Formats: sequence, structure tokens, C-alpha cells
Amino acid sequence: RAREQTPGKAPLPKKVAMFLQSVARHSKVAARDAAQVSAISDVQKVLKKQGPLLVKVYQKYCSQDRTDDKLATMNLKELFQLMKDCQQMDTKFSISKLASAFIAANACAEAGDDGTWNDWDWELSFEEFIEALVRIVDMKTKTHEGILSEKLEHFIQHSIAKYCL
Repeated sequence: RAREQTPGKAPLPKKVAMFLQSVARHSKVAARDAAQVSAISDVQKVLKKQGPLLVKVYQKYCSQDRTDDKLATMNLKELFQLMKDCQQMDTKFSISKLASAFIAANACAEAGDDGTWNDWDWELSFEEFIEALVRIVDMKTKTHEGILSEKLEHFIQHSIAKYCL
């Protein structure tokens, strides 16, 4: 006879397995979408213009768990904290969507990475962070008028610069 699970009382291995299944389920579309959206010409212009600000933000948030012997990288928790500080996490943009952007950016930014679980890692380099940021803006503004580069510039100026520096 199966034991009934009490919320918050599931054994850790089972919780981890459930989390991994949830991430895999929510990231199927993201892993298939391997084209880099940050490589679009107009988007590149915005990223070049806003580069110094984005470097400061990246360094600020990825330093939360940095040790001297480790290169600066950003994990999902730090990306979540950035989006939370920018007041971007809400019912329409949940942790599962953020995880999808994280996974897609992680999968498409590395040459030779086929997006499978074995090749996936848990940290974003600066280039992967930029890709994740563009994907987040794209996900959050899909239904809005305008082109992605304009939406990205508006997001950087009115959300990131306003709340995160």
C-alpha cells in the first residue's frame, strides 16, 4: 500500500526527481529553440550600447555565491533574484518560464552543445546571461507591439537600470 505524501515531508531524492521532471517538461520547447536570439543585428546594437551596464549587473548578481577560485558565473537562483529585484516575476512570468529561458540560453550559446541533459550545465557565462535576458524580454513581450530590439532597450533602461543598480 502506497503511503500518502505530506506536503513538505517528501524525501529529498523524490523532491529532486520531481523538480528535474518539472524542469524537463517546461524546457522542451526551449531546448528545441536553439537559435541565438541575441545574435539578431538590431539586438546586437542594443547590447553593445548597454554593454557596460549589463556587465555591472551581471557581476553584481553572479558574485552572490562566488569564491576566489571560481570564475564569475550566474546560476538560476541568481537570475531569479535579478528578475525579482527588477519586479519581473509575476503570475504571467513564473519560475518555470524563467527556467526555460535559462536552459535555452545555456543550450544554444555553447558550440557543439546539443541541448541534452548530459551537456547542460548549471551556470551562465556572461554571453549566456545576455542570451537569457533577450529571451526573457521576448517571452514577456511576445504579444506587445514593436520589435525585439526596442523592447529590449526599454527593458534594460526601465527595469534593470531602474531597480538593479
